[in-house]
Amino acid sequence: MLKAITAAKKKNDLSDAQKICDLLRVDLLPECYMAPSELRGLRRILRYRNHIVRTATQTKNKILWTFNGGRC
Repeated sequence: MLKAITAAKKKNDLSDAQKICDLLRVDLLPECYMAPSELRGLRRILRYRNHIVRTATQTKNKILWTFNGGRC
């Protein structure tokens, strides 16, 4: 049914909102997936680790660039 909203010829916020309301009213709107809290915690830790690794690499590259006098 959501494909019908995207494929509609008459497309504006009002008609989209009305179609979504109709889907909600008859309980046809699919539920979204929400990861369990344990998995969300692991993802948060991995995002933070990735940030630290990128920051460390960036800092190392700046130091090397400075020692080389701006040459690669």
